[in-house]
Amino acid sequence: MSREKNKIVSTSDKRRPVSPKQADFIINSTSSYNIMWGVVSSGKTYIQIWRWIIYVMTEAPPGCLLLMTGKTSGALWVNCIRQMLQIMPSWQYTERPGTIRIPQRDIEITCVGAWNDRDWERVSGGSFAGWFSDESTLAPQNFMQICIKSIRVAPRLKFWSFNPDHPQHWIKINILDNPEIDCKSWFFTFDDNETLTEQYKKETAAAFSGLFYRRYILGEWVAFEGVVFPDWNDEDRIVATFNVPAHWLRARSIDFGYVLPRHAFVCQWWAAVPPGENVPGTKIYGPAWVMYRELYTGNMLNEDLGKMIEQYSKNDPPSRLDVADHDQEGIETLRRYGMSQLIMAEKGTKIEQVREVQQGIINNTLFFMKDALINVPRSELTSIRKPTRTVEEFPVLEWDMNRYGEIMKEEPKDEYDHGFKTTAYLLLSAKHFGFGGRNKGTKIVYYG
Repeated sequence: MSREKNKIVSTSDKRRPVSPKQADFIINSTSSYNIMWGVVSSGKTYIQIWRWIIYVMTEAPPGCLLLMTGKTSGALWVNCIRQMLQIMPSWQYTERPGTIRIPQRDIEITCVGAWNDRDWERVSGGSFAGWFSDESTLAPQNFMQICIKSIRVAPRLKFWSFNPDHPQHWIKINILDNPEIDCKSWFFTFDDNETLTEQYKKETAAAFSGLFYRRYILGEWVAFEGVVFPDWNDEDRIVATFNVPAHWLRARSIDFGYVLPRHAFVCQWWAAVPPGENVPGTKIYGPAWVMYRELYTGNMLNEDLGKMIEQYSKNDPPSRLDVADHDQEGIETLRRYGMSQLIMAEKGTKIEQVREVQQGIINNTLFFMKDALINVPRSELTSIRKPTRTVEEFPVLEWDMNRYGEIMKEEPKDEYDHGFKTTAYLLLSAKHFGFGGRNKGTKIVYYG
């Protein structure tokens, strides 16, 4: 059979070259689950179609039923069936209900959209000898599991293709990473599609950023559904520690909290990068903000925290703007420890906080030093795998959503967001007051 597959791969479509990984999938996809996953436009679907044709024409038992599924029946047609019929014009397709008949082998393929409730009935009562699944991670889990139990007739081979999803996706946990499953997988990148030009690869990669870039271009299993800051990227926002020039103006921002793990105390030290100045080896180009020091802790008295802040600030130039959450007692305590000008922050609404931080991310004006944290990460947070510093919050901060995955209101969840809020206080206050003390409306002023 391998010799026959090699022959098909080398002669079937002279217009498109086949990469070594595509050829390996054709030849060695003989496990119960044969899964191609990876980046967009990497040649997964094309070679999946050819493998399916081979399976239908040479391996599936004559007279059997087979199954093809996609996110929707329309998507399945556009992505797969149309191209398949161009290769195999003798196959007979009927749109309603979606079926493909192969007269030569008396085989019928049931074509189903995963989000069509009526199509589910066509699957649940069937007994299929093989399964072609396109965009598998986008289908509901209960639909996919109905399909799994319906693949009852030997040899029961399944051919799936998809882009990665969030790290806890059931396919990753229950299928890909499950040693008890007879599964072989192939990870595809741009280089596995030999029809792509370097220009196409460059332009496609440039169209994505943040978590979207990591999932669709790097092929990482990262979460961004419901994530507040999908454009966040550690490589862009976190910079190596450097000595802050003495002439850069300083600011501090504070969010009060006491009882960990739910309520952390955060103090951030910021420096304003003057317009036109840059930091060699980084993407920092002024005007911009750099957080160069951070205290992220809890279960401590404000008096003790004030002493720590005063100690760590003693060698800094005087802070020109000190703002804090609206806790008058806490503010009065910290004023006794080197923060005599500490004032209540301009907090704005929650959505204003999100927009202000998002603008800093998108406009490349917000940076965080890698070694900014001055305290040992608190065990109350590390033990439950929650953020221990501000930069760990941004990739995981989520909108408040219901159990159906719908955003209930345009506000982030009010949990483990202390560093985000402290950052927003700084940005909103600088905009409101004017960094040098003069109110400049909505314009951020770095030198007053």
